[in-house]
Amino acid sequence: MGFTEMTPVQAGTIPLFMKNKDVVVEVVVAIIYSVYDDNKLAQQISSVFSIFLKDSVIPLPKHALITGGASTLQDDIRYIKEFGPDILIGTPGRLEDLLVGRGTAKNYVNTKELEILVLDEADRLFDMGFSQSLNNIIAHLPKQRRTGLFSATMTDGLAEIVRAGLRNPVRVMVKVEDLVSKDVQRIPAT
Repeated sequence: MGFTEMTPVQAGTIPLFMKNKDVVVEVVVAIIYSVYDDNKLAQQISSVFSIFLKDSVIPLPKHALITGGASTLQDDIRYIKEFGPDILIGTPGRLEDLLVGRGTAKNYVNTKELEILVLDEADRLFDMGFSQSLNNIIAHLPKQRRTGLFSATMTDGLAEIVRAGLRNPVRVMVKVEDLVSKDVQRIPAT
């Protein structure tokens, strides 16, 4: 894809992940994009992930986008059963349905071999009312995993998730400088 150097967030977290460390990353950036709900965030992540997989010459893991509203729970179960994705990108509610079970999907997805959990825009997920879903998901997953929690702010709710669900995480704080204009007001990424 032509990348020659890592972003500050990548440089601060990838080496830690490679050493099997949990990370809590707080990133402060200028306004670049807006995410309006959890479905759009999941779709955005899936789209970017697909770009990285598109031109690869090595076998790469299969992934699935699972969100409420985009497909039914039964459609997601059918897809997972048929294609066996290695990576699930989804919304907290739908992941909770599949991993923990809030209905017919109880224990449907085997999480015993889960290696990595990434919670992107974690502060926004809390703001949208998903704290209980995130806690349920984390409680259901194996303790021996790597977890990356990425957020623009560290709230009390996120601090509780970090205490309960991450193993001795390394805290990384990244401030991204505005290369275009020094007059842009800085706000946490959302």
